[in-house]
Amino acid sequence: MTKTSLPETTTRAQLRGYGASEYLAIAITKTLTPIGKEKVFKLYSLKQVVENIREYLKRSRIAPQTRLTLTRLLEVLSKRLQNVIPAAFGQGSDPALSQLSRAAHSKLLEINTHINKLKGQSATIKGKSNARRQRN
Repeated sequence: MTKTSLPETTTRAQLRGYGASEYLAIAITKTLTPIGKEKVFKLYSLKQVVENIREYLKRSRIAPQTRLTLTRLLEVLSKRLQNVIPAAFGQGSDPALSQLSRAAHSKLLEINTHINKLKGQSATIKGKSNARRQRN
């Protein structure tokens, strides 16, 4: 496994930072194969984690609080996925406007990627601090 920092990955610590309990973070990722490692944390595909949460939510015997936590977690992680629909910028009548539109779209994607990476780092820090508090 290689060290990577893709925004399309998540760790158990991040899941805890987003509100999942340690048990729930393990239950969600138990069947997944890590796609990499960052320091001591195993990286899981964000898309696979979202799919596992959806499968977990299909179970009939889930406590209401757990269902609420999973729903919130699903919302947050779904926002982190890079679902980009290609736009036809070159079909406009003004070439300068088309070029500016492409440049703006490119910068927007760059910024969104950076924001998602920062949100993931924030969740990791929050997950680590929550785990330390629970031990003490």
